Amino acid sequence: SGKLRPIGRQALRFRSGLLLATTFVALVLSFPAAWAQASTTAERLIRQEQVRKSVEDAFDLAALNSPNGGIKNDNLVRAVDRLVEIGPEAIPYVVVELEQGHPDTFFFSVYSLGRLGTETSEQALREAIGRAEKAPGDWAALQKAWCCWALGLMGEADAIDLALQGRHRSIQTPMHGNFTVLESIAVQTAPESLSRLEKHWDDFDSENDDRYSERVILLKAIGHVPGPAARKLLIRVL
Repeated sequence: SGKLRPIGRQALRFRSGLLLATTFVALVLSFPAAWAQASTTAERLIRQEQVRKSVEDAFDLAALNSPNGGIKNDNLVRAVDRLVEIGPEAIPYVVVELEQGHPDTFFFSVYSLGRLGTETSEQALREAIGRAEKAPGDWAALQKAWCCWALGLMGEADAIDLALQGRHRSIQTPMHGNFTVLESIAVQTAPESLSRLEKHWDDFDSENDDRYSERVILLKAIGHVPGPAARKLLIRVL
């Protein structure tokens, strides 16, 4: 349906009206100085409700169904733009959805956190990678791949290492047309990505290594990093 999961929906639909009224009346009846505190509390709760509603609207926009893939992608990007306009206040609501790990909202949540790019969103992505590494199966591998990509979107070059290590080596997941996750991260974090790519190449540069497809993707990723250092490495490989 594209709707949020129950736990996430409850978090986003927290109704603060009764709490606001009760708090306001109690403070006003207590003492005159409570006027200022009540005003501050009311403004905070009103802002919380505004953010919650804006975040939910963004999730609804991203979930709109369309037979046209281009329109669907455009809706998703515009929805993320709305969350970026809200800023860090949106992150707690997005993290709730990320932690559910549900396909309807997971990818949008990951992309949003990568675009928001704060320490809190980075921590949430790394924790999601940790959870994915503990779980078996293709879905866990796909979750890890997307979280690594989002870290790359934030400029975190160690996403290269995370994608190439651990239980799920998810570097072959397609992301942008013919670009895989590893190639995307290499571009997003260049030039720092090159030294990490070179290290991983040297780690399995052996005639006895049968990870042929990984070697091909790694070489393609190196080729996307501009500059003489990448050319020098590719010439050495030749």
